[in-house]
Amino acid sequence: MQATVPGKIILSGEHSIVYGAAAIAVAVSATVHARFVPTSSDRIDLIISHGRFTKKTTDLPRLKEQLDRAYTQFELGNITIAKLLKSPVELLFYTLAVAGLTVSGEIHLSSTIPIRAGMGSSAACIGALLRLSEQIQGREPASKEATAENVRYCERLQHGRGSIIDAAAVSFGGVVKVADGTIKSLPIKLDPKHWFLWNSGTALSSTGEAVAAVRAKFENSPIWQEFNDTTLLLESSITRNDAAGIKSAIADNHRLLCTIGVVPDRVRAAIERIEQTGASAKISGAGSIQSGGGGQVLVYLDDRVDQQALQALDIPLTSLELSGRGAYGE
Repeated sequence: MQATVPGKIILSGEHSIVYGAAAIAVAVSATVHARFVPTSSDRIDLIISHGRFTKKTTDLPRLKEQLDRAYTQFELGNITIAKLLKSPVELLFYTLAVAGLTVSGEIHLSSTIPIRAGMGSSAACIGALLRLSEQIQGREPASKEATAENVRYCERLQHGRGSIIDAAAVSFGGVVKVADGTIKSLPIKLDPKHWFLWNSGTALSSTGEAVAAVRAKFENSPIWQEFNDTTLLLESSITRNDAAGIKSAIADNHRLLCTIGVVPDRVRAAIERIEQTGASAKISGAGSIQSGGGGQVLVYLDDRVDQQALQALDIPLTSLELSGRGAYGE
């Protein structure tokens, strides 16, 4: 029994979706893979890249109760989101508890999605465990919509008052838009010769910390309408294959992300150099409220980009490889 779930890249709408603005994301070829091996023990062993972690199946409901209570304390303002989970592994066991898993065995979890890079690694891990749990327990796969809601529910322990955009992308696959709380698959294509990624380095703040910091300063700001307008411009420009409109929307989005403070200075300076070649770029994901890296940067190159100048920057770009398939088991 196994399950595979793609990562994601947000094209537009990170942060602003929390305040009702639209967002667009794509599922990517990097994945999380989960495999189950039954055993005769009374426990679940999670085997991941940095070790083996064990918990009795009878302890899972109690863990869920503890973390649900802790989340309530976060909502009341008594603890920060960074203090809610003792480790990311707790989130994985919590997911199994939400799935109602009672069967013992080993779950081998592997990933090609970099962590803290804006690519939905936690959402993909959650989605893989949910899909795998369905198979283990002989249940019919939940709908894409229900899977997205369940991924979001579990992920709240790490992201706090986040949005459903990551969960939607990894559950649906392809290109998705979230607006007014509704998830919609978009029948649009991205030409791979124009869309690229640059890994600017691991973000030193978590998604939850970035979301909380932005909320503290901008919760009631009119800036979210500007974000929404930018997302709608990007959607219409991609639909019309309007390169100038795409560049403008990405550049506007970058300026707005700088305004809310989630683009580290080093990344901002690099994006300025990228823009000088005629390309456009922006942080994709939560970014970072600390110095250093900001995770994945989305880069758009049209036919007018000065390729020599771009290569001289020595900023390694990789093609944005999409996945048309969301969370699935086999």
